[in-house]
Amino acid sequence: MSDPATVAVAPLILDIAQYAVLLIPVAVAWLAREQAKYTGIVFKQSALDEFDRVAKAKAGAAILASKDNLAGLAIPAGSPFVAGLANELIAEAPSVVAALGLSPTEVAARIAGHLGDGQAAPSERAPDTVGFTKPATVGR
Repeated sequence: MSDPATVAVAPLILDIAQYAVLLIPVAVAWLAREQAKYTGIVFKQSALDEFDRVAKAKAGAAILASKDNLAGLAIPAGSPFVAGLANELIAEAPSVVAALGLSPTEVAARIAGHLGDGQAAPSERAPDTVGFTKPATVGR
């Protein structure tokens, strides 16, 4: 059997839960504002999303441009190849990089991460279908 005290408190908890759902976003916004005020760090998710989109595109284009999809290569963030990609990205999207406050080394590290992700993923190249013939069915 249920405890009478628990049954009596249940409607009160349901009433409070409705207000808590409304207050949580306000509390999160207040904490973000306080964090920005004291640390000077402001999170700009749209700028981060734009940066990641451009960085993934740069890394993907570099992988697809190679004959072997850079398979089996370890590409450190400090390599001239990655530094060149980072410089291209900074030249193409300087406002996004500036909004995030990233240094060229940090940009290179993020591009190296996207290169690694691209190397691990299957190739996006279309299969070569020249000369492809449908296999004959046996026994029909």
